[in-house]
Amino acid sequence: GQALWSSSETPNRTDLASEWDGRTLEDRALLLRGSHNTSTTDLFLQGQDIGPDFRADQGFMPQVGFREIYAEGGYTVRPKEKFFSRIRTFSYGWYDQDYDEDLLSQRISVGMGMDGRFNSFFRWEANWDEIAVGDEVFQRFRPYLYLQTSPGRVVNNISVEAFVGEEIDFANAREGTGTTLTGNLTVRPGNHLDLKALVSTRWLNVDD
Repeated sequence: GQALWSSSETPNRTDLASEWDGRTLEDRALLLRGSHNTSTTDLFLQGQDIGPDFRADQGFMPQVGFREIYAEGGYTVRPKEKFFSRIRTFSYGWYDQDYDEDLLSQRISVGMGMDGRFNSFFRWEANWDEIAVGDEVFQRFRPYLYLQTSPGRVVNNISVEAFVGEEIDFANAREGTGTTLTGNLTVRPGNHLDLKALVSTRWLNVDD
């Protein structure tokens, strides 16, 4: 676990930001996690509490003023002389809320990850989300798929990643459907040359 306390003073530059009026900000950041693993099962639990006035001395924190609980569990089998040498089924989820105990986001997910021949890895998730956008809470079902393989020295890496299903137009607070696709190909024609191709596309359809 970890416990931090921050105390910082904003500059006197209200011409740049209204909150930069020389005020002092003090708050806490708490993190507690635990795990348990055996040859077949794995469990992980984590809790966070980040105060609204907490500021990091180094780096940038994208969000403060929330509490989160995250839990994950998995079960692994290792088939002998099969295409897939390791198969892990899992479930995970989180729940985020602000300091007024209003929902920020939550997810419930089930999935499977598998290691296979040709240095391949496959991961699939079924994700059910609830996300607050402004004063509304939207639901979405958004499956995830990832496939990666390194078949040989020349064709060194092939990967495809996809999010499909329901999506949210965050800018305008609307529900819709959409897909995000990312592809990667790495070819090594020689010991001193890598050729990489990256492709990424995303679309969102909403009902007007």
